[in-house]
Amino acid sequence: MAALRGQSRVPDQFIAIDAASTDETAALFREHLPSTALFLEAPAGGFGTALAAASEHLPEPEADIQDWLWIHHDDAAPAPDSLAVLLDAVERSPAVVIAGCKQVQAGRERALLDVGLSVTRHGERLTMLELDEQDQGQHDRVSDVFAVNSAGTLVRLDVWRRLQGFDPSLPFVGDDIDLAWRARAAGHRVVVVPQARMIHEPLGVKSRVDRTAQRRASSYLRLKHAPALALPFVALAVIFGGIGRFFSGVFAKDISYGAGQLGASFAPLWHPFKLFKARRLAAKTNSVPRSVVRRAFADPREVAHIRRRNRDLHAARVAAVSIPTASQAGGVSHSGGIAGSADLAHATGGHDDFEALEGTAKPSNIPALTALSVLTLVLSLVGFRQLLGAPSLVGGSLVPLSTSLAETWHNATSWWQNTFLGVAGATDPFDALILAANAVSGNHANVVGVTVYLGAMTLAAWSAYWFLRTVTSRIGWRFVGALLWAVHPTLFTALATGRPGAVLAHLVLPVAAGLLLAALGIKGGGPIDSQHGTRVAHRAGLSLALALISVGSPITGVFANLMIFVAAVVAAVVVAFVRSSRRRTGFSRRVRALWWTPLASLVVFAPLLVQSLSRWLSTPAANDGTPEHSVWTQAVRAFLLEPGQPQAYTPAPLWQQLLGFPVEFSTDASVFGLSVLVAVCVVSAPLVLIALIGFLRTGVTGAIARYAGLFGVLALVASGAATLVTVALDRGSVVVPYVGPLVSVFTLAMVTAAISAMRAGVPQAARRTGAAVLTLAVLASSAWFIVPRVASTTDADAIGAGQRVIAGRDSVLPATAADRGRGEFEERTLVIETGASDSKSEASPALQARLMNQAGDTLDSVSAVRSVASLGGTLWTPERVDASAADSELRNVVGSIVTGNSTDVRATLAGMGVSFVVIDGIVDPTDPLLSRIRSIPGLAEVGDTSAGWLWRVGPLDGVTEATGQPAASTANVRVLNADGSVAQFVPSNFSKVKNFALPQGDAGRVVVLAQQRDSGWMAHLNGQQLERAINVPGVPAWAQAFQLPETAGTLEIRYESPWRVPVFVGGALILLVILLLAIPLPKRQLARLSEAQRYRKETPVRRTDAEEQTATTAEEVSHVE
Repeated sequence: MAALRGQSRVPDQFIAIDAASTDETAALFREHLPSTALFLEAPAGGFGTALAAASEHLPEPEADIQDWLWIHHDDAAPAPDSLAVLLDAVERSPAVVIAGCKQVQAGRERALLDVGLSVTRHGERLTMLELDEQDQGQHDRVSDVFAVNSAGTLVRLDVWRRLQGFDPSLPFVGDDIDLAWRARAAGHRVVVVPQARMIHEPLGVKSRVDRTAQRRASSYLRLKHAPALALPFVALAVIFGGIGRFFSGVFAKDISYGAGQLGASFAPLWHPFKLFKARRLAAKTNSVPRSVVRRAFADPREVAHIRRRNRDLHAARVAAVSIPTASQAGGVSHSGGIAGSADLAHATGGHDDFEALEGTAKPSNIPALTALSVLTLVLSLVGFRQLLGAPSLVGGSLVPLSTSLAETWHNATSWWQNTFLGVAGATDPFDALILAANAVSGNHANVVGVTVYLGAMTLAAWSAYWFLRTVTSRIGWRFVGALLWAVHPTLFTALATGRPGAVLAHLVLPVAAGLLLAALGIKGGGPIDSQHGTRVAHRAGLSLALALISVGSPITGVFANLMIFVAAVVAAVVVAFVRSSRRRTGFSRRVRALWWTPLASLVVFAPLLVQSLSRWLSTPAANDGTPEHSVWTQAVRAFLLEPGQPQAYTPAPLWQQLLGFPVEFSTDASVFGLSVLVAVCVVSAPLVLIALIGFLRTGVTGAIARYAGLFGVLALVASGAATLVTVALDRGSVVVPYVGPLVSVFTLAMVTAAISAMRAGVPQAARRTGAAVLTLAVLASSAWFIVPRVASTTDADAIGAGQRVIAGRDSVLPATAADRGRGEFEERTLVIETGASDSKSEASPALQARLMNQAGDTLDSVSAVRSVASLGGTLWTPERVDASAADSELRNVVGSIVTGNSTDVRATLAGMGVSFVVIDGIVDPTDPLLSRIRSIPGLAEVGDTSAGWLWRVGPLDGVTEATGQPAASTANVRVLNADGSVAQFVPSNFSKVKNFALPQGDAGRVVVLAQQRDSGWMAHLNGQQLERAINVPGVPAWAQAFQLPETAGTLEIRYESPWRVPVFVGGALILLVILLLAIPLPKRQLARLSEAQRYRKETPVRRTDAEEQTATTAEEVSHVE
């Protein structure tokens, strides 16, 4: 206000506006302004709202007098001659209606803030200045600009009235651009007068003029000034631009920026009436073509150049600030230690010639990784040599993978599982990995599976070697620890018994541990100063790693996620209520920041959770009579069941798990001529003993070892609790969750503690002894893996690691049956396996019967929901569930076939959609079972194939004539007449019917699916929903059927779930965000420099409490006549 009164050309009238302040603003106005000044009050809401209060107090226009408004902010002071210079400029150029000042920073009056404003075609406000550009007169010749800063703007009063001032919808930023835009559209000039200087202190508005406000203003300006015909396209561009900025912000590890940009892009669209009102007012004053205004936009090439230049300057500034001092680098510059970069620069006079002397070069990791790869790969290839060139892998929990991308997509995304006679169930998360393998390999997922199986030891060694860099910088210790992890019994037991989930968990556990330590700022056994973006990337990577662990071993995922979340909650409580040192508080905050890392694991199992919740809410009892509380019991069982077919085993007692063995072994057995107990101790005791030494160490190293040990012990406790839970049945034996990955967690904790024990400070002799002992453990574990496989002995069976995985056949089913299964009618195959020692089959204790869809059972078609359906009761007291109607019917038909009772089974098999029967396991052509089957009417023997003995099911009488399909005996979807006879086969794709032209037919006909009844099945004819059919002749009691009218039309049948699409889309977006956060950025992060950064003080000013509570927008308007 003193600067206004001290002008060489004093304004004729002062108008001061108090915008709802809560301090002494009004008193300051009266104290420092002339007594003739007019004092007004206005509601809070921005510059435009405040100035609107002064409109009625401005003088009326006169014909021979030209009035001007000189607009000021409360945080800017003009130079003494600013008004005079501005008036002189507008008097010399009558076409000018808006003139502005050069803006310089208060306290640094050589620092330019802006010399006029530019705008891009996207409505972005730019200064076109370099970062920290100094005023050297280089812009003093600038005149015409697109807009000028509203601080110190001189506006002709009549134009101000005609344009109706600033737009109230732009309260804090963009109002100056909009006013100049409308003035230019009305045919006027806008200039900046560099000789008129405005000293600006913008700290008061910095919090309001942020990047979100800028995006909101640019979006509003684009929509306001867009041509009417282009408005819908501009709106879409604004929306998609906001989405793109959101993901770019996420990628830059700045979620708040991304969310702000997204919300700001939508903000103008939430107020369409205000927007259309503003467009209508702007249109009234437009007098020149829009092309004239567009020519004044900033040149895109110049904009790109200045942004690129500012990014480089910003990166150079960040790099200069981040150069460590001696204390930060961990050295001592004046006491004989290693000097930091700053001290070195001082010692060398700032020259770079001696930078190479700062430290020795880091040893290369390539030799160690090469040796690890060779050793583990040779060990694996020799041990699993019988699997080289295998087309697929079978045994244990493994079955071949689907080689059809469409089939894998269906199995990974559909909530109707294509197994047995179909079952309503959410997809298994492991299916997504198979889908990715099929997509990447071009439908060669089995090749990927065999390759990963043979290379699992090498991958485990790599992941452990990468993790141990956060524990020690010694390559030798990392090499020994990685080798020990790669040949540990927990891994080769999982490989031998065919447990893909346990293998996946073992591979990913070191990655998760490394990301956890990195997120906590720990590397090489000590804390490091990590940038915010890097820590966010580590947390996101940890979240994805935990999700992979959960997919492979749900019980391990639950444990790991729960431990991290509990630790984050405890850390939050400590930060909030416990006072501690700055270092401890910083560490607690980093732990607290891990609270969201379980999110990815929650997302991958969201389909199962949502479907279980939907089923629980829809009806007190399920269709099969399952009690209400059993819905959640079955959901928990399906969640805890590992990928693949259920596989029973005997969990090891805790003392054996302590030694690293998940499967129980007998202490009376012997291997290699030694007692099993002695051999086990040779393999595992050295690691545990050296880890105990690590627990006794002091400092950060000891803390890492002790925390790792605590985590490992808790994993063993969780393992003991997991063995009390039952999840499924395997040939009559109860299956409990496989605890191998939890034992892997304990093993990793021991490896961490052991390597920590051997860090600096330990005598050389002790380190050598430790290395020798760990090497002995590696050799003993390797021998236990390789010797039984080379010598073809059963010694590995003593610890439950006998080889069960073998090379699979080229096809699960005979080629004819597989082709018909993938054909238009999706005919099933009944496979009866013989020679089993025990049985899952209801027909015979030596038989196992399975209905196979498509080309046969695959790992991605195995459904956890179906696998747990045979087990009832509570989680701790299981009960065998009575066979369903479909299971009973299958039992009866299998009994009829294998006993050869001459019963015609064609009708039953046709109802199940079965066209082929395969007897697998018969090696003797004179087997009596073959003779009995040959006596079954309706079964035509095809002969022996590589996948078993094949029979074709003949069609029912009259079916071929009615359907006109001589090659098909039945179909997955059929149309039946009122008397139960077949009228037509309906082509389907994974049981879905789409756009089938149904001809006119008789009354009472139905369309029946060889799928179990479920409320999710929907059928429509010509868009009209069909009613469900029950108790219809020829339709099995368990099958889904719909009544058909006599009229012709287009038939569509599909399984619908209202939650499927929202769950998958929402989950995919969340995982995409986490993935973008996890992608690492270069250390020299070149973030896009916002124009708002020009208004940031180098040294922040701490405000008083009274100033923080003050919400004042005090503006001054000077009237010059």
